[in-house]
Parts: sequence; C-alpha cells; structure tokens
Amino acid sequence: MRQIFQNAQWIWTAKAGVNQYVEFRRDFFLEEVPAQARLFISADNEYVAYLNGVFAGCDQYDDFPMHKSYDEIDVSHLLRAGENRLEIHAYHQGEGSFQYLPGPAGLIFALETGSLRLVSGPDALARESALYTCGPMEKVSGQLGFTFHCDATRPENPWAAARVVDARTDTALYPRPVKRLEIGAPVKSVLHATGGYLLRGGDTVAMEMQRAFLSPAAEGAEGAYFLFDLGREEVGLPTFRVSSAEEATLRFGYGEHLEDLRPRTWVGSRNFAFSYRVAPGETEFTHYFRRIAGRYLMVFAPRGVQVLSCTVVPMTYPVSRRGSFRCGDSLMNRIFDISRRTLENCMHEHYEDCPWREQALYAMDSRNQTLCGYYAFGEHDFAAACLRLMAEGQRPDGLLEICAPAQAAITIPSFGLGWIFCLRDLALYTGDLETPREMM
Repeated sequence: MRQIFQNAQWIWTAKAGVNQYVEFRRDFFLEEVPAQARLFISADNEYVAYLNGVFAGCDQYDDFPMHKSYDEIDVSHLLRAGENRLEIHAYHQGEGSFQYLPGPAGLIFALETGSLRLVSGPDALARESALYTCGPMEKVSGQLGFTFHCDATRPENPWAAARVVDARTDTALYPRPVKRLEIGAPVKSVLHATGGYLLRGGDTVAMEMQRAFLSPAAEGAEGAYFLFDLGREEVGLPTFRVSSAEEATLRFGYGEHLEDLRPRTWVGSRNFAFSYRVAPGETEFTHYFRRIAGRYLMVFAPRGVQVLSCTVVPMTYPVSRRGSFRCGDSLMNRIFDISRRTLENCMHEHYEDCPWREQALYAMDSRNQTLCGYYAFGEHDFAAACLRLMAEGQRPDGLLEICAPAQAAITIPSFGLGWIFCLRDLALYTGDLETPREMM
C-alpha cells in the first residue's frame, strides 16, 4: 500500500460541506500509449472516475473513516498518445446514516502507466459541482442519507488548486476485500401508462409527486407523466434521456409497487424521488453515486419535454457461481429462483437488509443471508468481509453498532450474539478457521 500511494495526498476543495459533490482534474502528456495502466483510488465516501471523457469506474467500498479501502482499475484502454485528462467526481455525505460513518472529506489517487506516475496533491484542480445541488436537503431515508437534485443550467464553478486534507494523514488504506460491482446494459423498460399531471404542493419533490393529480388526458395539465415498468425488481443506477425545447425541471420517482397509478415516492419522512433541471436540447444522464431499487419509475415532464428513455443500469455483485435447486413442485422451483435473485439484489459492498429503502448491514439479517449465500453462490469471502465490517463497529461497551459502518443512538444487543453465530457458521460451512480466530 505504501508504494502504491507513495507521495499521494488526500485532497479536497478549500471548503468541505455536508452532502457535497466535488470535481477534480489532472491533465498529463504521454509520448506513447502504455501497455498497461492502473488507477488506484479511494474517497470519502463515493467516487466516479473518467479518463479522456470516458467512464472508467465508480463505487467506493463501504468502510470506516480512518481505515479506508482502495480500488484498482485497469484504464489501459482509455489512454492515448499526447494530451490526456483524468477527471474524478467525488461525493462526501458528511452526515451519518445507517451505511455511512462520517469522516473528513477527501480523495486520494495514483495513476501508474509504467513511464508515468501521477498522484493526487495540490497540483490537481478542484471545484464544487455546479450540476449537483450541494448542502442539506431531504433524505431518501434515515438509513440511506440524502437524495439528490441536479441543475444543468447553472454556470460551472471556476477551477482552483486542490487543498491537502491534513486530517487524513494517518488514514490506513487496504485493498478492497471483495470484488467490484459489475455494470451491465440498461434494463429494457416498458411504458406502462401515460397522461397528464397537476401539482398540488408539497415540501419535497417526492411529496409533490405523491400528491399530484393524475389524469389519463393531457389537456389542461402542467405536463405529462410517464410510468415505466422494468418487469421485475431491479437494482442499479438511474439513467434517462430527454429532449427539451427550453429549460425545464423534471421529477423522477421510483418504487417497488403501484398504488393509485404511481409508485410510493413519499412514505412518511422517506423520499424516493429526485429532480433534474435540463437545458434546451438533448440530455442524457446517469447517477453513478448511488444504486436505487424498484420495479417502477415515474417521470413528471413539463410541456415541451420529450422523454426518450428512463430505466436503470444494473450494478450487481459478480457471484462466483449460482447454485441450483429443482424438485417436482414447480411452485417451489419458482420460489427458489425468486429468492436467490432477491438475495443477489441485496449484495452490494456487503449484504443489505433491502435494496430499496435501507441498504444497511445488520448482523441478524445477514446471518440469514450468509447461510443462504453459502448454498446459492458459494460466496465465502463476501461473508467474511461482512463480519469484519461488523467487528469494526464494536462499541466501547462491547456491543455492536446497529449497522456497519455506522454510528447510531440505538443498538440491538442480541445482534452481538448473532454475529458470534455468524462466525460459527463461517467455520462450519467454509472451513475458514482463521477469520473466526481473528475476529474473536
């Protein structure tokens, strides 16, 4: 690790804030295209990397503030002879949730090409994102943290020299302990229903969508609603393509089921919705910073806006194998197939209780998931990594935090015993005795 990030420094903008999106840039020159190039990267708490304008990778492993995982990404195919540009967009939540423990904002990277070694430092350029709205806003849920809103009509902020984050000098770095998530082809969505809408107020976009009046006719409406069906529960990155004659604000909602023609975008204090203000012309956008889940996507598009597509890009854990089960009862076979896929949807950097509203690692929930995962996928390393995350969340009183990584006012004492049973299960089902010894 010391060699990989030698001379690299944690960097950020001059001012760090809650729910902040920051862009970084480094330009460099290559005499020729190298045979191999690797990007090593870590962030608090998410990143998206681009080389020469092409997406290279994203998704920081869920970890603890001063014990950070780093990713290794092969970028050989994205380099070119002459001028090159490395761009990294980073997100800092800054406020705790059930899957994020706050630490100092920061990004660290090292690009190795053989003939060139590029590292993060004050010679990188940085600026707060103008596309994303930064600062406190409504939350998806208490477990997930903030939702997001975008405005493509705002002028870009000026670049400035990145600031070295002294508070991260002693941050320990280690390789990602599980495989990186795989990004697939966009899911084919089907237009399920369309009509007109009239907004009837609300404090958040999710509340506006939930309260809006819907009509099968578009006459006299503020705009058109579009309800897309993904065919089944899907987990991935929200993506859309629209064309607009003028500036316009679109509202997007998502959910697992329908009620009164729409997904449940607003459930109590939860907000399963986001907004995007587009400039005139065609806009194509993918939100790489968080997976969403559900079967249905709904779009509120003002007059003059054409919705060309709306779906998710699957982001899934690459399981080693898929176990099989077949018997003479077709219903039991179907239950097995659906259950296995449900478990797969709940595999992120760790097992999570549900992919829609929490995405949180609970010890007792994950005992069921690891037991099923041993049979369904043979994912031993994935289970062991979950147990290590839980162990890092041990409190001074010996109990585990309610989730990991997190720090909450409440805990569930019996989950500590559940974690011990998880260690026993790991030894019995995988033969791994070293991890239980280490953890105990």
